Amino acid sequence: YVFKGLNALFDCGFNPNESIKLLKKYIHRFDIYGEYTTQLVLVFDKIIDWRLIDEVLLQFLGKCALEHVDPKEDQEESHIQQKINNIRIVAIEKLLKINYEQEFSDFIFKILEKISDDKSIPVLCAMMNNLYEALKLDKNRCFQLFLKLIQKNHPEILKTSIIPLQEMIYVDFSVLKDYFLDILKIGYFEKTIGRLLMISWLNDYENSKLLLEKAFVIHDDYKKGAIENAFYNVTDNKVEGKCWDILNRFVSNQSEEISQEYEWEFRDFKENDFEFWLPLMEKYVLILRKDNRYFHEYLLKCINTHYLECLDLVAHFQTYQQTDNIWERNTKAVLDVVLRAYNVILKQDNTNQKYKEKSMDIFDKMLQHPAYRGVALEAVKELDE
Repeated sequence: YVFKGLNALFDCGFNPNESIKLLKKYIHRFDIYGEYTTQLVLVFDKIIDWRLIDEVLLQFLGKCALEHVDPKEDQEESHIQQKINNIRIVAIEKLLKINYEQEFSDFIFKILEKISDDKSIPVLCAMMNNLYEALKLDKNRCFQLFLKLIQKNHPEILKTSIIPLQEMIYVDFSVLKDYFLDILKIGYFEKTIGRLLMISWLNDYENSKLLLEKAFVIHDDYKKGAIENAFYNVTDNKVEGKCWDILNRFVSNQSEEISQEYEWEFRDFKENDFEFWLPLMEKYVLILRKDNRYFHEYLLKCINTHYLECLDLVAHFQTYQQTDNIWERNTKAVLDVVLRAYNVILKQDNTNQKYKEKSMDIFDKMLQHPAYRGVALEAVKELDE
């Protein structure tokens, strides 16, 4: 009853300071091995959000994180599944969230450093998973903990390290070469690792290009991560050269997954950036693709102002458009580009006989294939409407 009353007070946010006083009285006589320890530790989320943690509450969390007896570990469960019944894991997560008060920094790191010597893999994974939270308290001390954990070279710890890694690469990338080599051997989160190595190369970090090239040899997903980040940063004048190197390097790759990575990017292209992307699109249409929907949708968005360039691009439809078992949405989309380009020419550039004939030639070639003939009538009707 006492616990339920306390829980209700914190849930409704009634007079936080008075609620915390009651909680501290309860904690003073509370057995951490009791039935409601997990629920009690979960109450700390509210207190942390209110920034009302004090030394008494902190010591209670530290005691739970260090001293509570773990349930028997189930080897068939992941560290995430084991978190549900592991009070130490819950307490560690709460401790790491208290990253806003420097006066608690030394106490928190002493607890974490003791935990880093623990033999429980789920506990170590829990600490690793949330370790980035402690960067705000002491960047160097946090990084040393990260290094200590990865040196254990346990597969589960290495997998979990990917989350804090996204911040740790900015602390000291130069000492992470062996770690990355181990991660590449494991073969998890390839796209994320590819993205992080790309970021590191853009920042000119030592060994980053070497590691990126090793990753490219191992799996296409590393390439996808690099491509994704290259698209994200290609408008940055400081790194555009490296980004274009990656985008131009893989745009002719015939892997279906690599091709799809480019295709998805067309969803976010803006109409006024057409000329910026045109050189890349001219390479894009020279390789067979399974799905060109977003590419064609982008061309249709730009058709009124760039109808000639759009027509030149779809003139390669026999090269980049898969014709066997082709999806109806792809045949319809490319037909729409040709017909709308022709329509724009008639309205805006009627004397351009060369491109009027070119559009009709492309249309005639399409009609020679059953996949296009099946949707041609529908496309023409929509244009007339």
